[in-house]
Amino acid sequence: MPAFNEAENLPEVIEKTDCLCRTYFETYEIIIVDDGSRDNTLLVLKELREKYLRLKFFHDDKNNGYGAAISYGLSQAQYDILFITDADGQIDITSLPEYCPESNNWGMILGYRQERNDPFPRGILGGIWNWMSRRLTRIPIRDIDCAFKIIPKPVYKQLEMKAKGAVFNIELAVKILKSGYTIKEIPVNHYPRKHGCAKGGSLKVIRIAIKELICLYPELKINNR
Repeated sequence: MPAFNEAENLPEVIEKTDCLCRTYFETYEIIIVDDGSRDNTLLVLKELREKYLRLKFFHDDKNNGYGAAISYGLSQAQYDILFITDADGQIDITSLPEYCPESNNWGMILGYRQERNDPFPRGILGGIWNWMSRRLTRIPIRDIDCAFKIIPKPVYKQLEMKAKGAVFNIELAVKILKSGYTIKEIPVNHYPRKHGCAKGGSLKVIRIAIKELICLYPELKINNR
């Protein structure tokens, strides 16, 4: 999980995640990458680490971006099934135990939000970004940014990921498909954010995402027509 200023959400998110994993999995780890948070995220993680022994966290003083945080977290993972979600608690992860056993049959199992519960204008901007991503890359995915992704580690290790920001999600799906794998889409519940605010709708994040999309565009098309 990447985390940027999620101090208020982390205690509940970690508790629910650990309870789910402890119930259904013999081995697991929870990895949080604190991507230059300016609130008490680091302090909260230190306190949670005392309670949840399977929790690992990494901190960087600099905000490197969503994709950079995920890439670093995945590089530290030791088990063969990778799961990517967010630290804001908006995505329902309770179906994770159901789909993990079949994860090796796919390049990725990707959720799609049945009903987005984002405030205006975040929901509008997210819809536009998804539409634009599909149009530019010709990727047959309905919800490219959904924070429910199960990936076999051997599949991920084959990919040369470059995106540091929000384009990471597009690059990940495109490169998995280009590598000859299939992506399975499943419905997931999406809840309103309880604390803090979404970062994806800020002008800075949007500007960086568009710049990165332009730079990586030649690599992000399913075909060259």
